[in-house]
Amino acid sequence: MAVQAFHDIIIGVTTKLPTRKLGNKTVRLPFASLTHFCFFIFLALVQIPILPETASALNLIPLLDSELGNRPGMISYRVRHHDRAKIRHQDSHLARTDQNIQIFWPVFRSGSNELNLYGGISAREFETELRFPSSERKLPDDLYRLSLGFGFEHINERGWLWNLVNFLNSPTDKPLANGDVIGINSTLVLRIPHRANNALILFLNYSSIRSSFKGVPLPGIGYWYERGQQIRTMIGLPFALDWRPAPRAKLLVNYIPVRDLSATFSYQLTERVKAYLNFDWSSDSYLLADRTDIDERLHSYEKRLGIGLQIALARFIHLDLSAGYVFDSYFFFGEGFEDRENDRVDLEGGAIFSASLNFGFKWW
Repeated sequence: MAVQAFHDIIIGVTTKLPTRKLGNKTVRLPFASLTHFCFFIFLALVQIPILPETASALNLIPLLDSELGNRPGMISYRVRHHDRAKIRHQDSHLARTDQNIQIFWPVFRSGSNELNLYGGISAREFETELRFPSSERKLPDDLYRLSLGFGFEHINERGWLWNLVNFLNSPTDKPLANGDVIGINSTLVLRIPHRANNALILFLNYSSIRSSFKGVPLPGIGYWYERGQQIRTMIGLPFALDWRPAPRAKLLVNYIPVRDLSATFSYQLTERVKAYLNFDWSSDSYLLADRTDIDERLHSYEKRLGIGLQIALARFIHLDLSAGYVFDSYFFFGEGFEDRENDRVDLEGGAIFSASLNFGFKWW
């Protein structure tokens, strides 16, 4: 019913848009006026991620591409170690090790339909004696994020691409401990072709556990622009850019409002080796199993600068090694970002080291 309702809304809006003659064709303009445009942009400001991951872990470009069947299956493992960092205003330090496994599995593909499975588990292990200043609570020894879902894509006879992504998500210290640490995240994406490979992109997202507008479907909008292999971008919120300024160089940017940004500049040194510089600004939140306030979350924010090498060991096997510096890192308890000055712990900057191994596969 949600898909049909969204479809009816889009049909109702697009059939009322003003038209313009282009040669022998009559096309509908995407926005009737500047007022309509600003209204849609305002709605887009509250758009949240398509998948329950931060921008640093997500490349939006493949999700917005017009062709089915291009993405290979993938299994990836990443480990990242945060070196011992001083906790401000406390006589204590914090070290952290993150491990992450992600799976993308194409289950079924035909000329107009595609069904994919997504899965992932991430674990953060802390070594610290820190206490939050107001509540005197300790940071859990371990935090986890479990996710399992599916995506279904369909292209109709008009070339409109529908992409529905659904996830069960459990970000907590005790996975699946009770119903209060499990949430649903669903996103519907509609790609309406416009002029060759360009398109109007519309989003509708529902989440039962996000910190703001919990349980409220939120819209988003963007315009996809593509010029060969040189540039592919979605202008809007979220924002995505894949730009190749030179044959061996590439800039990849993903921005998810309001505080998740990833930017990577890479250069192909040899056929098998790629060097890169990257900046990540990421956020995360967890639902602790023993919390007394159902809306309370443990929030974490940080920024990272890094340099690394990606090595192609085989056609679909890549090793990624990087080192960098993490800064502006802090934790706090609260319902949302507006509570960031309450019960907060700040960390000084420190070194990070990361390694990942990615296995791709295709059988079609």
